[in-house]
Amino acid sequence: MMGKTFVISSAAILLSVLPGICSSVQAKEVWTAFPSSDPPAVQISKTATDGRTIFLGGCNKLLGAGLTGTFSAYQGNALAKIDDESEPVTFEITGKAGTEQFAGGLHYIGGEDSWGITGLLQPDFVTAFGRGDMLTIRNGGGKTVFSFELLGSSKAAKTMQRVCGFATGPSVSAPHSWNAMSTTAISITGDIQISEKEIRFENGATLQLAPTDHLGVFRVAKPTNPTLKNGNVLCGREPPTFVVFGRDGNTKSLDRSSALYLKIYNGNEIPPASDAIGMDNSGRGFCALFNYTR
Repeated sequence: MMGKTFVISSAAILLSVLPGICSSVQAKEVWTAFPSSDPPAVQISKTATDGRTIFLGGCNKLLGAGLTGTFSAYQGNALAKIDDESEPVTFEITGKAGTEQFAGGLHYIGGEDSWGITGLLQPDFVTAFGRGDMLTIRNGGGKTVFSFELLGSSKAAKTMQRVCGFATGPSVSAPHSWNAMSTTAISITGDIQISEKEIRFENGATLQLAPTDHLGVFRVAKPTNPTLKNGNVLCGREPPTFVVFGRDGNTKSLDRSSALYLKIYNGNEIPPASDAIGMDNSGRGFCALFNYTR
C-alpha cells in the first residue's frame, strides 16, 4: 500500500496548497507550472499526444526532492489494471541531448481509474525533462504507453528546481584541485585544476572552456591541442571540442564527489548530460577518459 498512499497523499498536498487550479484540467499547448510558497510546491500538468491522457503532478518540498503525479483518462491497454500493483516502466526523454532513460514504476489506483508514479522521479529526471523535446513512457516490454511533447517544460523544470530546492547538477564555480589516479591521467595530464572557465594541467598548459546547456558539459572555447606531460596530447591529432566533468553516480554534485571522470570528445555534437554521471559515456566523438581523486 506504500506506493498508493504516497501518490494519493502527494496529490492531496498539492491540491491543498494550490486551491482552484485543479478543478478543470484541459489540453494545454505548453506545460503549465503553478508555484505555491506555503509549503513550497509546484503543480504541473499537460495532456498527452493522444489528446486524452492527462498528467497532473509536480513537486512538494515536504515530500523530498523529486517529481510525482498521476496519469488519468488513459484508454489504452499497455498498463495493467490491478489495484495498487506497481509495474516497471521507463521514462524516456529525447531531444538535443540524445535519448535519456530513467527507470521507474507506475501503479493503478482503482478508485480514480488512474496510474500513479511509484515513489519520486529524482532531480536528474527533472533536469532532463526541462531540456527535452519529447517524453515517452514505455511499459516493461518496451511498448509506448503515452507520450508528451515538452514545449514549455524548461520553465516548468526551472520553477520546480527553484521552489522545491532541487540540486541542478555538478557545480564547479570555483577552481578545484584533483589528483591524477588512472595510469593515463598520471602519464598524460598529471594533477589538474578545473573550473567553469578552464582546465589547468600539471605542466601549466590550459584548455579554455565555455558552458553549454548541459550541466557538467563544456565546449572548448578556443580550439587548441595543448602539449602535456612527456609530449602527450589529450586525444591524438584532432583537437578536443568538448569536455565533460563526470561525478560519482551516487552523488548529486561534483562538489560532493570523491572522484572526477574527465571525458574528452573531438566530435561536433554536444555530449549528453548523462555523460556527466559516472564513468560511462554515450556521446559521439568520445576519445579519452582520465580519472582523478581529491
